Amino acid sequence: MSVATPPDVIQERLQAHLEAEVALDVDATMATMSANPIWECVPLNFRATGADAVRELYNRVIANYIPRLQNFEELTTSIGENQAVVEHMFTMDMPDGSVAQGHHLAIALMRDGEMIGERVYFDSTVEKLFRWALGEDFFDVPGVTPLNES
Repeated sequence: MSVATPPDVIQERLQAHLEAEVALDVDATMATMSANPIWECVPLNFRATGADAVRELYNRVIANYIPRLQNFEELTTSIGENQAVVEHMFTMDMPDGSVAQGHHLAIALMRDGEMIGERVYFDSTVEKLFRWALGEDFFDVPGVTPLNES
């Protein structure tokens, strides 16, 4: 049976995770996750399951996506039982050289004090950059499946 994660532990884990991402450190980012994490992206309809698939996702996101984000504005953070919801707006340097505004919402999922996964939602402009950052071959990575597949 899962035990509710105290709000201060959720906040601590979330902060460590965000700091690792901003530091562009894949190993530190993965260290904030459980041994068998799940990462879901609703706009692109995929789930990365397991440490290898999630690490490959972070390799690409940290190399190609996060460095293109600027002017972060945290709109909301809500902490509930075994989850935190964070909403951001930011500007993005798009691959075509333009600059665009983006809106992103992430849900950090917790179980027994560990961050077991993330589920993200974002607008269509972020979707374009995120798809580009992952690359066409990402959906062939073992452990990456459509959301509607178990």
